[in-house]
Amino acid sequence: MKKQVGLIGYGSMATALAKVLTDNLDKTNWIITNSEVLESMQIRNHNFKYLPYVDFDLNKINLFSTLESGIAESDILFISIPAAFLDSVLSKIDKSFFKNKKIVVAIKGLIPEKNLPLHKYFEQVIGIPLTDYLAILGPSHAEEIVMEHYTHLSLVSKNPEMYETIYPFLDSYFLHLEYDENIELAEYAAVVKNIYAILTGMCIGYGLGDNFLSILVTNIAKEMKDFLKYLKSDVDVDILQPIYLGDLLVTAYSQFSRNRSFGILLGKGYSLEYSKIEMKQTVEGYYGTLTLANILGKDINKFPFISIVYRVISEQSQARREINNIVKILWEIKY
Repeated sequence: MKKQVGLIGYGSMATALAKVLTDNLDKTNWIITNSEVLESMQIRNHNFKYLPYVDFDLNKINLFSTLESGIAESDILFISIPAAFLDSVLSKIDKSFFKNKKIVVAIKGLIPEKNLPLHKYFEQVIGIPLTDYLAILGPSHAEEIVMEHYTHLSLVSKNPEMYETIYPFLDSYFLHLEYDENIELAEYAAVVKNIYAILTGMCIGYGLGDNFLSILVTNIAKEMKDFLKYLKSDVDVDILQPIYLGDLLVTAYSQFSRNRSFGILLGKGYSLEYSKIEMKQTVEGYYGTLTLANILGKDINKFPFISIVYRVISEQSQARREINNIVKILWEIKY
């Protein structure tokens, strides 16, 4: 029997996924719990809040307004909801709705309420075996996916059969899809690259130039490798892979990076609260920093660049004051 594919979410990445899925499938079950976005799709064929220039063929979409109704009709669920709000959304429905479902997440973050990475959350809280779980990761901005710009995506799962199952739904001439099995390192790398992007944004906002940023990102990459080694000492991480360095670079340098933009506001001297309001969208690195600090405890001090962002995010310090600490760290490094 043909598997029914569902999508939960209505943000930028969810909208980009909807475009790819509807290009590949006869029907996609799109669950949109925001009434205004749902009405926009029903009447105008587009998501007026996110990527409104993308029009959809409604003949290829079954729209659902509730999680229960859409999940019940789907065998495979793509989920793209900010990690900071995922638990508050999924906790509203009985976990039995997810029984025997295959889960594909396009999310980069940690679950604040549980202090868990995404794969652990779905395994321990939702009850999804890791053999039925896959994460879409890698250097990818939704804005470029919908414009069909060439993009590398890593499909990460403990189970290679999940890659084989999901591949046809995403297969496109502009998407290079690659299998990776190290779900823990890949998901944590996606968390810290958002934190590091806030740091680079702070330096850009302060007015430091490309010469400085090149050295900063070089050493951030070194710290990222140390952090991943801290997580799994028995794995020799190739930091040059797209899922690691590639995602770090696109988030640190791209105009589409919300974390970078957030950091720029902080670096210009705006308050934390003003910067959050001005962004108007979820900044995963903000929530990721606070949650990672809870997970690491005192060990956060082993990672100076992460520690700097944490001091700013937790309002123990100000971004412009911490710039001096960044410069000091870089100037003391021997090459």
